[in-house]
Amino acid sequence: MNKLENQIDLQIESNRNKNLFHKDATKTMHFAQTLFDEILNLKGLTENEVNVLIEYTCEKVVEEFCRVNQYYSFGEDDKKRLKDIYRDLYFDIIQKKIPMNLLSERHYQNLKSWVEESNPFS
Repeated sequence: MNKLENQIDLQIESNRNKNLFHKDATKTMHFAQTLFDEILNLKGLTENEVNVLIEYTCEKVVEEFCRVNQYYSFGEDDKKRLKDIYRDLYFDIIQKKIPMNLLSERHYQNLKSWVEESNPFS
């Protein structure tokens, strides 16, 4: 699990200083292949392990958004919606029905919508 957490940290780092709201953001932001591969290797995670992974991811994502914009604020409902986004993403990756580039594009659009809904001034 630590290896996957490290990959999540690297994924966030790879998109650091990229603007989610730029018109071409979904084309410049992408998943690191190593993270994608690592998730595929962990198909046998228990539901509890998946929940821990999603919790870790959401905590790091919220930290990063707040680092970028100190005025962002995310309530419990916002965090629950973010967890749902990452739960859906995790299972989409495992099922391998959607190509990685389309998953990536959809994910960043989902994140953008989530930020806009939770912080309308963004």
